[in-house]
Amino acid sequence: TDNNGKLLRNDKGNIVYIGDEENNKYLKVSSLLDDKNESGKLFGATGGFQAIKGTMFGLEYKPGSFLDKLTETYAGQHDLVGGQLFFYDKYGNGKQGLSAKQEQYIDYFSIGAVGVVTPTTIPHTLPIEVMNLLFGVK
Repeated sequence: TDNNGKLLRNDKGNIVYIGDEENNKYLKVSSLLDDKNESGKLFGATGGFQAIKGTMFGLEYKPGSFLDKLTETYAGQHDLVGGQLFFYDKYGNGKQGLSAKQEQYIDYFSIGAVGVVTPTTIPHTLPIEVMNLLFGVK
């Protein structure tokens, strides 16, 4: 990071992970992510840190499983309503430098978003025959 705490980019504009060479610690991203004391905030209750593996309240799930499909059904709408509009920066990352109270409010807002988007996500999980029966869609 630079003196302002911002990530440095290489000549191609990419952020390159170097790790803590001084203390020979976390030389790979995977070793940093394995240490839940350091990386625990990256893992949400519903969905986990999806760059690594999905989790739902601590239960790991595989791609294509029921929990994966459930998570993906909610993903776009929940992200938009649950925080994308207000709580993410221009790169799509969570805003930094928030107080503990602000982070708590964001968590509550995100949980509430599940209920708000449920009416628009359920139809995506139903077979087309059920959609036709319930909504008269042809």
